[in-house]
Amino acid sequence: MKLLAAAAIAAIMSTASQASITVYSNAAAFTSAAGTLTTEAFSGGPLATGLSFSSTVGNVANGKFNDRTVFGLADTTFSFASPVKAFAATFDETPGGFGQGLKFDVTDGSTTLHDAGAGTFFGFISTTAFSSVHITSDYASCCAETYNLTDLKFSAGVPEPTSWALMIAGFGLVGSALRRRSAIAAA
Repeated sequence: MKLLAAAAIAAIMSTASQASITVYSNAAAFTSAAGTLTTEAFSGGPLATGLSFSSTVGNVANGKFNDRTVFGLADTTFSFASPVKAFAATFDETPGGFGQGLKFDVTDGSTTLHDAGAGTFFGFISTTAFSSVHITSDYASCCAETYNLTDLKFSAGVPEPTSWALMIAGFGLVGSALRRRSAIAAA
């Protein structure tokens, strides 16, 4: 029994989960796919519970997050207290004129790009939970991207199937040990 449980755990741990990112440009489709969302409206109060950011020049003012990124020089990272699987906002990339677009690096190793004008919805859902989203200009250090974002949305991640399998296997081993201990004590 122990050997079988150990083999099952080893097989589960050896399967690497590969993240897959689905990009959305439609808010309704994103909301439907993401499930329960937390929204940060940048209304001047504290940020939504579990959300923080670090930025070279980004700031919150007038109901939006204002930022200017320069590849390799100025960037922003949104971090989550608990891993999430969905991230979205309405972006305006026109305040500084033509820029380089935005590059999003996610802590699960995925990268996605966005390049659009004013008031465009952009979001993505990953099959692997992530704890931060790093935003910088795309392409090269020659140019910047000035942008604003409003209505940032994120959703709580759910345990991956491998995490559930490990947890269930662990409960099984604990139960087996308790039954064995009870049988020895009764004898």
